[in-house]
Amino acid sequence: MKWHFLTVVWGKEYIKTFLNIGLPFQLTKGNFQYIKNHAEITYKIFTHVEDVDTIKNSESYKKLSELINVQIITQEFSKAQSSKPVFRHRKMNEFHQMGIDEANKEEAAITFLFPDIIMSKDSLKNLLSIIKQGKRYISILPIRLCKEDFIHDLEKQYTLNNGFYELTCKELIQLGLRVLHPYSKESIWNDKKTTISSWPAYLYWKLGNDAIVGRCFHIHPIFVWPEKKDIKLTNTVDYSYVYEACPNKETWKIVDNAEDIAIFDVTSKNELKVPIVKKSSYFISSWMKTYLLKDHINNFKTKIIYKSQENDSNLKKLEIESDEFEKKIMKQLLNPSILDKVILYFFQKSFKDILKIIFPSFVIKFLKTFLKSPKSILKKMLLKSILRKILPKFMIDFLKTIRNALKA
Repeated sequence: MKWHFLTVVWGKEYIKTFLNIGLPFQLTKGNFQYIKNHAEITYKIFTHVEDVDTIKNSESYKKLSELINVQIITQEFSKAQSSKPVFRHRKMNEFHQMGIDEANKEEAAITFLFPDIIMSKDSLKNLLSIIKQGKRYISILPIRLCKEDFIHDLEKQYTLNNGFYELTCKELIQLGLRVLHPYSKESIWNDKKTTISSWPAYLYWKLGNDAIVGRCFHIHPIFVWPEKKDIKLTNTVDYSYVYEACPNKETWKIVDNAEDIAIFDVTSKNELKVPIVKKSSYFISSWMKTYLLKDHINNFKTKIIYKSQENDSNLKKLEIESDEFEKKIMKQLLNPSILDKVILYFFQKSFKDILKIIFPSFVIKFLKTFLKSPKSILKKMLLKSILRKILPKFMIDFLKTIRNALKA
């Protein structure tokens, strides 16, 4: 089997993370040192022309190139532009498409490795075992960690062993779950906060620092062996590409238990700042309806467990809690009651649109004028009193029902 690994990386900080953290986790005996004897490996690094010397002069790159065939593919582009998320994603997709096209010419399988990915010491060896079961599309949950905190704890507890870090799944999970990135923390459903990330691609049920149960819509494609070679990227690789390139669902596998393969992303705490919203199952259902494909929704049915301890009754409770939430979400989305439909309708409308639906235009005009001056408690009380008088009782009861449901 020919197997291409694709990494897109440029810029001082990302290069540093890739060379000093990412590669040392990939160089272990159970990762590239193992699979090089079982497949024809090509590792492609797509980067800016100015970063080539830094990469080639690093010890981790030299060790990688001693093990396997490494190719560096360069382009020259504005680094000022590349700091912008839209440009960065477009350039990453462009590089990924180049890698996909070259792999398809050789009938090669593909692994997409981001520069900030870290993995347990036998991850690729165990991934190969799954591939041998006939799987062509394998996905995994890379929980996002705070890079600064992770590096601090890693260097405090572990040392480089001949240029690489050898951590078992349990050791890596123990280290990782203590230093979640703010985005990951805002994706925890069972905490005491009343807010959740406004881009809830991952939802977590967390048990202290010992375990996480994850249910996710977007899952990282750690292995893709395309059956259909004419499929092009229309978005990131985890959007529609993997499902269209490997249409036979019998060949799909979600790694649902991190006992053999544990993978994390390490991201600076100042990156990936996503707005938060009020925590509500209806917000999740509305977001799913707006942004996701059917296959993303099906991903959510699989619970993924990262644990550092043996089976725990509290973990079982979390699993059941996540099961119940999944059923609730699917009911709201696929078999909604009349109330569900109404609430989801309102969720997909702006506040201004909702006011226009409920009130005639002259009332809207009055409210705008009334609320132009600074807010006050008396003004709010007066407004409530006015609404009670102009709205029929059934409408007030209906709005209260929606308000209570939104809190659920």
